[in-house]
This record gives sequence, C-alpha cells and structure tokens, in this order.
Amino acid sequence: MQGVERYRELLGSHWRVANQLEHRTVVYARLNLRDEARVDALAAMDIQRRTLSTTFDVASAYERRRLLAVRRPSINHYVSLMNRPGDERDAWDAVLFWKGIARRHGREVIERSVASGDPELAELLATLGSLRRQVSELYSSPRPPDSEDLAKAVDAKERAERALALRSARYAEEQDAAVVDADRVLATLDDDTALVDFLSFFRFEWDEEGQMSRRMTYAAFVARRDGVHRVDLPDADGLDR
Repeated sequence: MQGVERYRELLGSHWRVANQLEHRTVVYARLNLRDEARVDALAAMDIQRRTLSTTFDVASAYERRRLLAVRRPSINHYVSLMNRPGDERDAWDAVLFWKGIARRHGREVIERSVASGDPELAELLATLGSLRRQVSELYSSPRPPDSEDLAKAVDAKERAERALALRSARYAEEQDAAVVDADRVLATLDDDTALVDFLSFFRFEWDEEGQMSRRMTYAAFVARRDGVHRVDLPDADGLDR
C-alpha cells in the first residue's frame, strides 16, 4: 500500500511539471519562439517517459487506461514540434515508446488469457506481478534505493519473465514486442529492408500571428538500417476514405 501511495504522489508531481512544460510550449509557439518550445517539449517528454517506465506496473488497470488517454495528446504536441531535419529519429523513438506502453497495458489481458485454466502459469504470473511492484516501489522510494537491492529485484523480475516466456510462447512473443526503441529496431533491419511505421495524430500548427490550428493527419516513419526518414501525409479524412 505504501508503494502504491508513493506511486500516486510521484506520478502527480511529475505530471504537474510535465503539464507546465507542455503549456509553455504552446505559449512559446504562439510567440514564434520555436526553439524554446522544442526545448520544453523535449523536457516534458523525457519526464513522461521516465515516470511511466518506473511506475506503470504499480498502477491499477483503471489508472493505466486513464494515463494512456490523458497523456496521448502529448505525442501530438511532440511530433508537431519535432519536425525539423534531424528530428526524425527522436520523434519516432517517442512514438515507439508510447505504442509500447499501450501494448504493455494490453499485456495484462494477454496474461490473464494465457493463464486461464493453467495453475502453473497463474502462479508464475502472480510471482511476476509481485516482483514488478517491488521494482517499481524501489524506483519510486523517497530515498534513492540501495543499488544492490535494486539489482537483485530487477534480476529476480527478469528471471521470472524469462521463466514465463519459456512456459508460454504467446507470452514470449508479446513480451518481446512490448517495449522497443529506435536503436533496437534499426539494428534488426537488413541493408535492403525498410520498415514503415504510421502514426495518426493531431498536427498542431501556428501561423505568424500565433494563431493555433490543428488537423488530424498521418506521419510515416520510414526506417532503414542507416537512419529514419519522416513523411508527413495529407489530412486523415482523405486517406481514411
């Protein structure tokens, strides 16, 4: 219980900072201070990624759904601002992270399905859930965790995940695909292979007078072994028909 309460306190304080930074990005963008807006957008995204990475497993199913719904607009702001040459890899890395978080939430449903009617799997999942909470509570402790305790907890969690993956091919597939980043994906591509990843998002735009507009559209991230390219597609309405 103490860990869950600490999680909520930590999450609330971090989101407040992230929200303030995102609000400033809008203000800066309206003033045509795009460099300042990008700095705050990067900082806000970094806070959100770090917070979700260390606390998501402690959150209840309801809190996870709410987090995904409430924080989803952050990707809209981030991808809208990170649109300069050279931004492609960072923008796609954030997109991959958010897709991975959404998949982690769906993993809970997969896990229950995997364990249905199998007491051994159910026991493995219960053990893994307990170890995940232990790791998250160490990360969110008011005091920095003892490095040895943290290493032991992380190792125990990873061993439990490997044991479950060996026991269930379906869980192994889901676990492997749940969290990826740009570096990991690019390293798997052959020289003659390209991967195209689409994102549907609200693109925010500001005119010279600072007036903001938004439109639903798509971005395509074309990943090759040597890097990532971004293609901004037309309005979603035309593409969805």
